[in-house]
Amino acid sequence: MLERLIAALGGPQPIRTQGLKGSARGYVLSQVAARTKRRLVCVAADEDAADQLATDLAFFMGGPGNLLTPTVLRLPADEVLPYEELSPNARVTAERVAALFHLRQGTPCSALVLSVRALHRKMLPPTALNSLSELIGVGQDYERDTLARKLSQMGYGSTPLVEDPGTFSVRGGIVDIFSPLYPQPVRLEFFGDTVESMRTFDSETQRTIDSLKELYLPPAREVLFTEATQAAAEKSIRALADHVNLPTAQVRERLEQIRESIPAFGIEALLPGFFEGGLVSVLDYLPFWSATEPIVYWDNPLELERAAGELESALGHEYELAEKRSALAFPPAAHFFGAAEVRHSLAKFSRIEGGGLSFEATFTPETSPPIAFQFGGTQEIREAILSHHGEDGALSPLVDRLSQWRDMKVASVIACGTLGQADRLKRLLLDRNVMVKVHPEPLGRVNGVYEPAVFAHLFPGEISQGFTDTPSGFALISDEEIFGVRARRKVRSRKSDQPFAAAFKDLSEGDLVVHTDFGIARYAGLTTMQVRGVPGDFLVLEYAGRDKVYLPVGRMRLIQKFTGGDPTKISLDKLGTATWEKTKKRVKENLLKMAAELLRIYAARKAHPGFKYSEPEKYFRQFEADFEFEETPDQAKAIEDVLSDMLKAEPMDRLVCGDVGYGKTEVAMRAAFKATLDKKQVAVLVPTTVLAQQHYLSFRKRFADYPVVIEVMSRMKKPQEVREILKRTKEGKVDILIGTHKLLGGEVGFHDLGMLIVDEEQRFGVKQKEQLKSWRTQVDVLTLTATPIPRTLNMAMSGIRDMSIIATPPQDRRAIRTFVIKFDAPQIREAILREVHRGGQVFFVHNRVQSIHSMQKFLHELVPEVSIGLAHGQMGEGQLEKVMLEFVDKKHQVLLCTSIIESGIDISSANTMIVNRADAFGLSQLYQLRGRVGRSKERAYAYLMVPARRTITRDAQRRLEVLQAFTELGAGFTVASHD
Repeated sequence: MLERLIAALGGPQPIRTQGLKGSARGYVLSQVAARTKRRLVCVAADEDAADQLATDLAFFMGGPGNLLTPTVLRLPADEVLPYEELSPNARVTAERVAALFHLRQGTPCSALVLSVRALHRKMLPPTALNSLSELIGVGQDYERDTLARKLSQMGYGSTPLVEDPGTFSVRGGIVDIFSPLYPQPVRLEFFGDTVESMRTFDSETQRTIDSLKELYLPPAREVLFTEATQAAAEKSIRALADHVNLPTAQVRERLEQIRESIPAFGIEALLPGFFEGGLVSVLDYLPFWSATEPIVYWDNPLELERAAGELESALGHEYELAEKRSALAFPPAAHFFGAAEVRHSLAKFSRIEGGGLSFEATFTPETSPPIAFQFGGTQEIREAILSHHGEDGALSPLVDRLSQWRDMKVASVIACGTLGQADRLKRLLLDRNVMVKVHPEPLGRVNGVYEPAVFAHLFPGEISQGFTDTPSGFALISDEEIFGVRARRKVRSRKSDQPFAAAFKDLSEGDLVVHTDFGIARYAGLTTMQVRGVPGDFLVLEYAGRDKVYLPVGRMRLIQKFTGGDPTKISLDKLGTATWEKTKKRVKENLLKMAAELLRIYAARKAHPGFKYSEPEKYFRQFEADFEFEETPDQAKAIEDVLSDMLKAEPMDRLVCGDVGYGKTEVAMRAAFKATLDKKQVAVLVPTTVLAQQHYLSFRKRFADYPVVIEVMSRMKKPQEVREILKRTKEGKVDILIGTHKLLGGEVGFHDLGMLIVDEEQRFGVKQKEQLKSWRTQVDVLTLTATPIPRTLNMAMSGIRDMSIIATPPQDRRAIRTFVIKFDAPQIREAILREVHRGGQVFFVHNRVQSIHSMQKFLHELVPEVSIGLAHGQMGEGQLEKVMLEFVDKKHQVLLCTSIIESGIDISSANTMIVNRADAFGLSQLYQLRGRVGRSKERAYAYLMVPARRTITRDAQRRLEVLQAFTELGAGFTVASHD
């Protein structure tokens, strides 16, 4: 069939196929590209389908590559339309411009993948993109102020510390730039006006990663403020205003924003006016990208046609609403091509159509029957695993199938996501005497994978769905078809040795710092000095008596920010005296006393030997593999620490500290599962009934495939149910018991308790904590917390209690879309209904109890078709828990609440949050609140609403600057002349 498909490519009609689905598409298309030596343009119905197709293609084409040389190029589209007065996600915009840059420069990638919306969307002209891109090389003369101005014109934001793509920082003779084409920021060191060196570095540790000879800089956004674009925008806006008769004040405001280069909200609606000749199609970039005409793959034509129709309808509807509210915006034809225009543009390309159904009854002499591919499926492997209950474990169906394929001389390949997952599956299969081989390189880089002695080949990489091609001797399975769907995450590695860099962005002039050799000083900013004729940057440290130390930037790791108390009550050290040495000597003496105390405590623990658990075996490894996420480095280390403690013959007392959503619960579940495997009971202690119910549901879901009995004890249970649970617990018939402080009561007894898991210990009272102390010398105690109390943290830091810190933030592949918007009723209604219509739920945060009922009435009138629950801290405990549990059970679509949910329960179906008066919150609160959504595979949205008026106080402006850094968006607000 493949030969027939390739032979038909020269014809005038699209080539229709049948049976291409899942990763079989990538399998066939990769071979088409390899044999014809032509590149592919693959169009999917939406962004999710495009991501899936790009992943499948990359698996067969040699892996994803990197940002500078991608194997498969993804051109993303915005999720918001130009008329919604929302600034599109800055990262998506940067990724799109970077993809256009690759096309314009002819980067040799094998395929371009985009959605219908991206294909119809009009893009920056290639000439404008080329003129606004920059290439800088070592040894080149480039005046730093000129470079800073050029970067601003290219859409890069100036920040004190470069951490995100599309930002830059200038500090004396150093310019840091984070180009969207590179995975790390790049540091340019100047000698005068000459670029002396160039190197990538870790934005957290500030350590060099690699040296570079040249740096490619595409624009960081599409709305660019150069003299030419500003002049074109002003001319087009005036013409547009005259045509639609808009208010003069609104037009004047927009023109001022453009003249002052302010990327205000909704300015993307004016993007076509920034370029004299208008915007162009992505197809106009293809001649730069490929010398030969590429092949277009049209994935599922019926779905693509439906998506195009929905896009056209949505554009018309949104533009109509924009006209009603007198918004300044160009019509849809200026932003998007129509379906007829796109079809006409594609007519000259060779086109392969995917899809399944055959319409043989409608064939005409001009059409040909579809080319049918006969690929087998692999879904039944997962079904067999779920239904298998044999003695050899749930993986027996997989082992049987691998044996059959080996006997048929079919090469079996398993896509394992990561090498870590591949190693884990290897251990599970080796326990069953199944020989497998792990390949560190992607499949596309390995020639011939069949080996008679090997049952399966494990490769890193992701696919959407497995298939079998028996005639060709090839079978492919995804690890998700073995262990269930995995929520994929992209995790940025974190180094632990970053004392200065982590606090540098919070360091301001006047702050106290501690120098390793000279003691406490006051930071007085940066200065540039010449030493022996060579210019350099120095940190100025002021000591007592106005003495100063000039510390070279390259040695800034000798200092860190002072955090030891009230800075106003701390005296500076004096240079040339023994004060600092005496301080260090006193600290050493205190450390020796603490060491003695540690010896006493550890001796007491040794005198009370605990239960020594067995080494993890195949059932535990299978439980590990069932985890739907890839562990973050810190999470994996915490799990390793807990298991190591359990293997010792002494009671465990470990504190696991991590932020909201960082994976502490999974650490506890691994420990609980290991305890149950060794026939020990586990108690899980939580502070509230709502959290007890949430943990009960989470544990039941995680342990669903294993014979572990889990119960919950709370006042939500009837008295007779509680008595029955307590009776079964004493008899050893309950493996894991979850409950509130009632677990510490005298009526609760265990048959053989081995572990106590305490969630958020700081929320328990003094009486409960005293009871917990006695448990620590009897059973293993594992404490989970996001905000430890000072005494607990001090004990952990001093070594009296063991501690594991989970500080690596899990960055989901489907990141939370965060927008700062003006308070606007139609947008609130649209955001709520968008989430409700896809079966989700919404948090609406209104942090004023006095007016929350008025907000409830407003929302009822705005969205009368949805159910709204009300929750705040002044409600009775029973009433509050009732509302929260109703929301968990999806009896309400919207939860109107105060910031009480900041450290609340996890609800995977709630993936939209609207925060009213976001300017009244701090960055920490917003971070915690936003962590309540985005806990599933669905796209999550966070709308941070600010007052609709354009003038705000200076205090609010300062808070909004925090929000701007938080969301990578510009607010464009003006400041009141007085508070």
